[in-house]
Amino acid sequence: MQFCRKVNGKMDKHLFLLGFMGAGKTYLGQQLAEQQGLPFYDLDQMIENQWGKSISALFEQMGEASFRQLEADALRRLAGLPVGIVAVGGGTPCFGDNMAWMNAQGITVYLKMPVSVLLARLKSETAQRPLLKGRVGDALETFVHQLLATRSVYYEQAALVVSGDNLLKQILFKL
Repeated sequence: MQFCRKVNGKMDKHLFLLGFMGAGKTYLGQQLAEQQGLPFYDLDQMIENQWGKSISALFEQMGEASFRQLEADALRRLAGLPVGIVAVGGGTPCFGDNMAWMNAQGITVYLKMPVSVLLARLKSETAQRPLLKGRVGDALETFVHQLLATRSVYYEQAALVVSGDNLLKQILFKL
């Protein structure tokens, strides 16, 4: 099944990579953009560049509700940029109408990772991730399980769901 037309060999819509923290959205997005000769947009990086502060600092200063509005505004600005590969924050699809907007504007791909993989990647990054600060061991595992269960409802609305090995090949095959 093909999800996008190709114009001059390139995709005609943004491709949005979504998934939980630590799923590999930025890493895979950079690889995919390079392979496809498209720009790569990291929504968190765009926000940090605009505001001159880290996501952690913005989240802490603004609170989650205000940060999510800022995030939604940044997401909408992508409509004016050349078609590319977009890595969105783990919570982006779960607020307002962001998931519906991404599905209408491009192709959404959920990078579905087992909790064990997410925990292995996240346990050394809790200080940099606002929702994980101060969580270690069992508290981190319980939190990840609970938050993933809540967010999966949104993630599963993606046009494509990929998991396991060779995610890049899976995405390219389905595009």
